Amino acid sequence: SGIGRAVAVAFANEGADVCVVYLAEDNDAQETERMVEEKGRRCLLVKGDVGDEKFCIKAVETAAREFGRLDILVNNAAEQHERESLEDISAEQLEKTFRTNIFAHFFMARAALKHMKPGSSILGTASITAYEGNVNLIDYSSTKGAIVSFIRSLSKSLIKKGIRVNGVAPGP
Repeated sequence: SGIGRAVAVAFANEGADVCVVYLAEDNDAQETERMVEEKGRRCLLVKGDVGDEKFCIKAVETAAREFGRLDILVNNAAEQHERESLEDISAEQLEKTFRTNIFAHFFMARAALKHMKPGSSILGTASITAYEGNVNLIDYSSTKGAIVSFIRSLSKSLIKKGIRVNGVAPGP
């Protein structure tokens, strides 16, 4: 609905068919689909949890099969839960936040690599909180710092294959 929708519509403006992976926001996903199709491009909606590795593999395979190729992967999914202190962050919340925010980057990139050719790109959404921190978003900020390191390392790893890896750290 936010960054994800803006990215999907921007890529459609540039002539890309788009696969939108989303958790539960059916109305937002359908509106994004409408906006992409309004640009004359195809939009595939795939519903599921990117914190689940099997789902990530299925989503990538579905997109590659439907479109016949995969040129760009945008890892943008994230969740955040404001908490007053570290003591208020449960183990369950910590794991869920890490699964959605950083594990998904690993799962999606690993699944996508077999479909990517030289000239392909992987993009990741970090956050300004990776650099500045946030008193009420300790677990979220930690995942965004991990994303920055993942993007830097993956970039070095994939340059020899001609696959570009970049990150964006938007602020509010």
